[in-house]
Amino acid sequence: MDLESQHPKYEDYKKALSHAQKSYDFNKSEIGKINLGLAHYFNGNYDTTINLMNSVNLDNHPVAAYWIGLSYIKKNDLANAKYYLQKAVDKGVEVPTEVIKFLNSN
Repeated sequence: MDLESQHPKYEDYKKALSHAQKSYDFNKSEIGKINLGLAHYFNGNYDTTINLMNSVNLDNHPVAAYWIGLSYIKKNDLANAKYYLQKAVDKGVEVPTEVIKFLNSN
């Protein structure tokens, strides 16, 4: 599944990660964890993304389930990817058509 065109382009992911970490260290909120998880995702740290996003309340922040699902895709764990992406969709997160096609595939 190719979702690269769906993500924003940014030039300096390492700098973004540094800023996200500083922000999270200052205020350890769930939104801070999500932002830190996103920074890790874009730096290729998928396990860290999964751990951070799984530590937030997914009912309150269902977009975290979406990023967990994408992280599992990057790890080629399609069963977990489908589980979390479906959870995001079920909670009302708008996802790209590619994700819907992926969820409807066998």
